[in-house]
Amino acid sequence: MKELSLLLFLLSACIQAQDSIEDINIISGKWKLNESNFNLYEEWEKTNDSTYMGLSYTLDKDEKNISERLYILKLNNHIVYIAQPGNNSPSLFTLISSEDNKFIFENKEHDFPQRITYHFTTDSTLTASIEGDVNGTLKRKEFSFRKTD
Repeated sequence: MKELSLLLFLLSACIQAQDSIEDINIISGKWKLNESNFNLYEEWEKTNDSTYMGLSYTLDKDEKNISERLYILKLNNHIVYIAQPGNNSPSLFTLISSEDNKFIFENKEHDFPQRITYHFTTDSTLTASIEGDVNGTLKRKEFSFRKTD
């Protein structure tokens, strides 16, 4: 009986986490990659109660060169992350974990990455990572961002 109660509690917590998109509001704003060799930005805006829209871009003489369009939204009672690099088809990742300002999105069927993580260590610092299996080897890349506005 205790196991059933624990299972119901955990299931309830998972459902609650997936129902609340407000927790991701910390992503709003302009984030700059902490790399010295180029300027990469992610810029996020809350467009309505269930959608955040983002852009990943570089700056060349104050001109935005968009590399990826990004969305976080509530879809069929799930929170999803959609990435659309260039003119390619969009890829959808489902939120599988959100706690302590760490959001993990996953799509096991995607080639690479299969997992995208946004971890806000403070209100102005973000560690984003992509990871997944490439030919039987786990690959992971981390990106350190600082909020600029």
